[in-house]
Amino acid sequence: MKKLLVTIVAALLSITCLFMVSCSCDSCNSVDGTYKFNSISAQGHTYNIGDEYDGEVLTADTFVVVVKKDNTFTYTVKFGQDTMTMEGTWKKLDGDNYEFTAEGEATTVTIKNGTATMVSGGITTVFKK
Repeated sequence: MKKLLVTIVAALLSITCLFMVSCSCDSCNSVDGTYKFNSISAQGHTYNIGDEYDGEVLTADTFVVVVKKDNTFTYTVKFGQDTMTMEGTWKKLDGDNYEFTAEGEATTVTIKNGTATMVSGGITTVFKK
């Protein structure tokens, strides 16, 4: 009887662990959430958190995108004393590609494993969830 109880408890623990792993993967792969700046590549140079870009030190909060489940987003840029926020909508295109539209301009963003990559006007910006 004791062996049977141990076997049942072990099976339940295994199922619980599998459930927890699948849930954590789903949250990593969901599009919604807050994405903070990781790096920006422009003019043949890559700038990371802590680097100086255009006279300002870059932080994770320099560029922040908040993607909401209702297919809207906000994009906030904090540069020096200035803060600018844009609002827009997003839709899934194919695979890991999404179209984000704000102020009449659409940009394709690739989102995979908690990383969002945006290429616009020759500038590549990478965000981490």
